[in-house]
Amino acid sequence: MQPTSHVALNGTQAPDMPFFCLQNTEAGACVDDTGYYLYRIDLAPNAAFLAIFTASLIGFIVTWAFTRRGTAFNVAMILGLLCEIIGYSGRIASWYNRFDMNAFLTQICCLTMGPAFMAAILQALGGGMASVASQQYKSADLGTNIMIAGLAFQVATILAFIACSVDFAIRTIHRQRTLGEAAFDQRPEIVKVRNSRRFKAFLCALSLSAFCILWRSAFRVAELSEGWKGPLMGHQYMFVGFEGILIVVAVAALNIFHPASCMKELLEMDHGGLKGIWGFRDRKSNTLISEGSVEDSDRKTPTSEAVAV
Repeated sequence: MQPTSHVALNGTQAPDMPFFCLQNTEAGACVDDTGYYLYRIDLAPNAAFLAIFTASLIGFIVTWAFTRRGTAFNVAMILGLLCEIIGYSGRIASWYNRFDMNAFLTQICCLTMGPAFMAAILQALGGGMASVASQQYKSADLGTNIMIAGLAFQVATILAFIACSVDFAIRTIHRQRTLGEAAFDQRPEIVKVRNSRRFKAFLCALSLSAFCILWRSAFRVAELSEGWKGPLMGHQYMFVGFEGILIVVAVAALNIFHPASCMKELLEMDHGGLKGIWGFRDRKSNTLISEGSVEDSDRKTPTSEAVAV
């Protein structure tokens, strides 16, 4: 993870070349050196992604401010978007100075962590180790391998999520065919959400986002598997397409079909719903209302047939 050229102005090897070029980006051999990348950063797509993710961040903050619902969901999305914003700011800083290691490490770590926080510790640790190895002219393979492990964990967890979702859908369809409408909770709030187009649109948006992040993570595993000088590292527009655009699509889908608007009745329920501001089950109630008690659910009081959670 070092600049691509290490030849001093007099033609001899110069281990301090990265530091010379950092201060003299247009001097001698530095002119044709692409720095820590295998290509010259293009400002336009990176500035566009920065603007889009900033607008999306504002959108999630405004949605939460007006609805006060789904806070856990909003916090996760806001943290991910902050990583994307910082990452693309690092790429823009690299456009100004391609020899700035801090900018390079900022973008590689933040854009890797953004889509999945469960693997963040592995990825951040790997980026730090690769940085130390590079500055000391040692192999960055260990740090790179740790980052790949983190990305592979992202792929595995998303695949597990998709598998569980498909299994749940199959079981739900089978139960509906067997029991008909009795298979589902008949409380008015839940029936309204279940039959609404906006809830179905949210499910489609969630599926699209999962697919986009899965594809993106698989690409990043392939990109890093050949090391920092691998063939995929040298194609900027593969990065733009499989990193930037896919994450834009994933975020935009959840911006538009936000759970605060697509299933607000569930978030507002006092008993057995997703309860309000945190987007979790109501902790004040330890009961769920049974399926057949529509009249009691209208009064929002547990029936004698309630089942303890």
